[in-house]
Amino acid sequence: MSLPILSAFACAVALVGTTHAATPNAVFDPLLDRAMAADATPGISVAVVQGDSVIWLAARGWADLEAKRAITPETRFYIASTTKAFTATAAACLAARGALDLEAPLSEALPLARFNATVHPESIRVVDLLTHTHGMDADGPVPVRVAYTGDYDYAGLFRALASHGAASTGHAFAYSNLGYDLAGIVLDPAHDRGWKRVVESEVTGPLGMKATTAYRSKVRDAMLALPYENTTEGFERVRLAKQDANMGPAGGMFSTSGDLARLLIAELNEGRVDGSARIPASVIAETQRFHVAQAGKPWDYPRHGWGLGWDLGTYESDTLVHRFGTFPGYGCHVSFMPARHIGVVVLVNNSRTGMLFADIVANAVYDQSSGRVDAGARMDAALDSLRARMGVAESKVEVYDATKDKLRVELFGGGGVVEAVFPEGAAQASELKLEGASFRRR
Repeated sequence: MSLPILSAFACAVALVGTTHAATPNAVFDPLLDRAMAADATPGISVAVVQGDSVIWLAARGWADLEAKRAITPETRFYIASTTKAFTATAAACLAARGALDLEAPLSEALPLARFNATVHPESIRVVDLLTHTHGMDADGPVPVRVAYTGDYDYAGLFRALASHGAASTGHAFAYSNLGYDLAGIVLDPAHDRGWKRVVESEVTGPLGMKATTAYRSKVRDAMLALPYENTTEGFERVRLAKQDANMGPAGGMFSTSGDLARLLIAELNEGRVDGSARIPASVIAETQRFHVAQAGKPWDYPRHGWGLGWDLGTYESDTLVHRFGTFPGYGCHVSFMPARHIGVVVLVNNSRTGMLFADIVANAVYDQSSGRVDAGARMDAALDSLRARMGVAESKVEVYDATKDKLRVELFGGGGVVEAVFPEGAAQASELKLEGASFRRR
């Protein structure tokens, strides 16, 4: 569900009062147990990193709701756009040892590509693909073929690229999959889908992320969290739309919370994991460095910039480096606070209420670790569940159709449906529609 549902489920998150001597399990287990009572997702897997260690790893709920197969820390989830952090890091690794020139123009990096007449590849650098500043219209056949149909080879994508004209926004930051689809080709232009091999050799392999893969065929069904979405009757399983062919460099990996925690340890420790250097410190610094400005506030995280594969924003007063991923039936929250040396991974098998719920769980971890707020008081303030008000008319709000951002209210003596309208890529609704009337955000 979209932003309005956030308040409805915030009431489920509570951190019990504790002393500094309490163990992470004593602090966080009650949080997760109470959180799951909200029934916002079939299953959840969480990892918390502090310094160079995983201090808490936990899982709750169901990987297969019908068969009552439980989520475990070893359960694989699809991580969607969090994949971009891996693709960008692999590119930075190649660049660090001179195997890839990030400043090279696309006319040289992709010499066989056919560009639209309105696009000038000689003025677009490889790094522009990774920073969403390439200036090409992202609507077109390339992202559709890479992320959905899987029906392509690189020669076909080079021809299809001619359908992508210049973007109306010019070379300003404009988040999309297109740049990363093309960056994946640049990583290994000689082999279709060769980006998978490069990411493994440069990132997941060195970090010891043995449970992370860009191949659906390498994930046993018994180890997979199945995807679910909300309905008026509860959670309903949806088709897993990912196979090997449509796992792309902008969104195409499965992983576990424990494996993603190893990535966070590397990010928080200049590329070191288990006491040894796995990725050059210069690469870690380059991916986290501010490259271009962006504006937006997805839920509680105002964003001000983009690194390479990472969003740069804040939570409360702390810098939060993060990269989230959503896809039908899955949500992935990966974030860390460099100054506090803490990071959080939350994986859910529900992309609507589940993804917002993942953020709430992560927020509670950060709230507790900061000590700057009374997490219990924050929870108490949220216990008043989501309600709708118009003048003196008031009603509780229920999910009517989460897939279409529709809520059910009873404001006028009977049931009615409120539809929330979200601009493309926006985290806040710009308009609510009810009983034939439209209410726009001021």
